[in-house]
Parts: sequence; structure tokens; C-alpha cells
Amino acid sequence: GRKDVPVAIGDFGYQSGRDGARALLGGRRPFTALVCVSDMMAIGAIDEATSRKIDVPGALSVASFDGVPAGRWERYKLTTMR
Repeated sequence: GRKDVPVAIGDFGYQSGRDGARALLGGRRPFTALVCVSDMMAIGAIDEATSRKIDVPGALSVASFDGVPAGRWERYKLTTMR
């Protein structure tokens, strides 16, 4: 159930992706993957993780939904569903 999976609620934007990743990465439960509901949230989450010296995708996989062009940038190379 949902109680077993850490969740952060956001607004589909970049900053909420950073904020959500900050909350989750600062928690007690370690994890190796994030699923974001939008590519912009995923980009924010990747930026937050890399600012904490977490290797993405080596130590943390990030997947999302949308297929925005920025997700194909060399820095992000998102795994995304359209």
C-alpha cells in the first residue's frame, strides 16, 4: 500500500521536484529510484540529487511522464513516458 512507499506531493513544476526530492532524500529510508509525475519535477529532483553528490542514474534512477524536450538534454537524459 501507499504507506510502504515514501511520497512527496508537488505541483508538476521544477521547484516542487527539488522540494520533493529534498524531503525524500533527507528521510530515514534509503531508496534507489524516484518516479515523478512530470518531467519538470524529475529535472528538479535530479538537480537536487546531484547537488547532494548523489550519482544519477548510477545510485538513483529517475523516471517521469511527459516527454518534454529538456528531458533529452545531455545533463538529464530522462526515462520518460509520453
